[in-house]
Amino acid sequence: MNPRDLPQTWREKAQRLRSFGCTEAACTLEHCATELEASFKSHANGRLTIADAAKVSGYSEERLRRLVRDGLIPNAGRPNAPRIRRADVPLKPGHRTDGHAIRPELDSTRDIVTSNGGKPRHPDQYDPEEDARDIAKLMEAKS
Repeated sequence: MNPRDLPQTWREKAQRLRSFGCTEAACTLEHCATELEASFKSHANGRLTIADAAKVSGYSEERLRRLVRDGLIPNAGRPNAPRIRRADVPLKPGHRTDGHAIRPELDSTRDIVTSNGGKPRHPDQYDPEEDARDIAKLMEAKS
């Protein structure tokens, strides 16, 4: 179960408990659901430094600075000390929300990465077109 589903699940259980006359337990579950939703909201509104956002997103610090400077990501900090709200941090394909990269499969015969959208590339080679496609996907998802 997704943790974000818990408040709704708890509210449904509270309704069932109320129907059985257990109002105190129902009130407790509703209170817990409200607190958990507030915690989710507070976490999402947390502000990250560019360096921390880069670790979470998989994008470079410079890429994130450029996105903030261009207004594609709202600046949650000051003009010379930008911050990014956790909920606004873009997630690069191939990275999990906990900031760890998903390891691509390696073709041991040629020592190249093969999980780059089906086209092989060397692991240390930067592809600006791929980066642009990733950003376009992010912008489509936000609109």
